[in-house]
Amino acid sequence: MADEQPTVETFPPPPGFYEYFTDANLERLEALKSSLADRENTQQDAGASTQQSASDIENLPDELRFLQPPEPPADGKYTCFGAPFDLHEQLQSLSAQGIDQLYPTKPAPTNAATGTESEWTLDRATYLRKIARSIMLNYLELVGVLSVDPTDFPDKIQDITTLFLNGHHLINEYRPHQARATLIHMMEEQLEQKRAEIRNVRVMKEKVRALAGTIAKETENEVQGFELKGGRSMSEEIADARNEEQRSMWEALDEHSSGWS
Repeated sequence: MADEQPTVETFPPPPGFYEYFTDANLERLEALKSSLADRENTQQDAGASTQQSASDIENLPDELRFLQPPEPPADGKYTCFGAPFDLHEQLQSLSAQGIDQLYPTKPAPTNAATGTESEWTLDRATYLRKIARSIMLNYLELVGVLSVDPTDFPDKIQDITTLFLNGHHLINEYRPHQARATLIHMMEEQLEQKRAEIRNVRVMKEKVRALAGTIAKETENEVQGFELKGGRSMSEEIADARNEEQRSMWEALDEHSSGWS
């Protein structure tokens, strides 16, 4: 039993403050945020309000302070599972990494005085196809080498590794273009979704308008066709009532004017 090795975990255990994420603590934090927002609305000085709210968050107890997401890194650097990362990291060239580059690099600007760059572009797709064919060819050569002398493989393995690294580097150079294309595609989908919603609203508006017109027409027909006692229709009764009201109004005006004379 003494010779047993301790269990090694693939991922590190979660941080201890995960126990603070309870419903009660979340409710306390939301109540505190609401009170801070009300206080900021009543204060006149916006700068003092921001400093005060920031200090209040920093002075929270541990069980609430850990519920607040951390501030974005000011320098763009952070760590994840102990590994450092940089948001502004640039893709290093193969030569800077000590790797043989099998495709041409971008030439220097044609006009050094003005800094105007040349119109030269790299056809990455063509070189990716060439690298893929070279990988298959080198793999067949590796199989042939192993069949003759199994110990004479390091050079061919290094060639295949260099080909794979060049291919991956070319693919990574496509990442900014891929990100832009993905963003454009997402925005186009959102725009088309909004347009579809507008079209649906307009179609529904026309349906409601047609239904309202149908109801109004049916109601008018029912009113016109409704007969009261004596064979008179509802529309005739309404017209007579309106005329009687106007007649009474004129009689009242005549009596009022005769009293002045």
